[in-house]
Amino acid sequence: MTNGNRYGIRWNTMKWYGYMPQHSLEADVQLTAEWGELQSMGVQLSRDGLPRLLGVPIGKLSYVAAEGNHLDKVTEKALGLIDKIMQMTDVRAMFGMLAYSASQSLNHLARLLPPAVMMGSATRHGSKLQEAIKQMLTLNTLTDHQRAVVAMPIREGGLGLGGASPILHSAFVGGHGAVIRWLQHKSGWAEAYTISVSIASKAALAASMDAVNEVIEESNGAMSLK
Repeated sequence: MTNGNRYGIRWNTMKWYGYMPQHSLEADVQLTAEWGELQSMGVQLSRDGLPRLLGVPIGKLSYVAAEGNHLDKVTEKALGLIDKIMQMTDVRAMFGMLAYSASQSLNHLARLLPPAVMMGSATRHGSKLQEAIKQMLTLNTLTDHQRAVVAMPIREGGLGLGGASPILHSAFVGGHGAVIRWLQHKSGWAEAYTISVSIASKAALAASMDAVNEVIEESNGAMSLK
């Protein structure tokens, strides 16, 4: 809380103690007075994470990816949106909704969660997106070439309907890179360097960087990411 005040963050202490009751060890959080009071009010509590906080998954990966939790709910909502779009009769409106809303529904999570965790949801979302695209184009199937054109960005002559699957690695690298860059410019915050090193050393991030570098090297031999 001291560091928060230093950087202009104003804490809502009532919410803070609701989200994180005072405790010395993770094991004893359930013994705190706040925990008991919230339970008596019928609030669902968890030691593993929060269902959502401003659209961001908070907690252990096993919790975030569990059935009925954050990732599952966002995915189901995204699939439901595509179902509604498929009921539209105006093809131009349908394309606009798919391109600028439905196809991007999971992109923010790709910046936050490892590709291995995101893959199942991204695949489900991509399959539903393909159904909508075939309906929009009045086609029974799509060839590999057609799928490639559909997924290409609009600025490159495609339809921009690739969904989250093609960007899982690049988005994960980009999201973490932005955080590391921000931390490196926070002079005076002693823990910033330690946190940035911890983030940069994550095995999932290293794997995504390797995947992105492979694409870069195959495409134009450009300098790889560091």
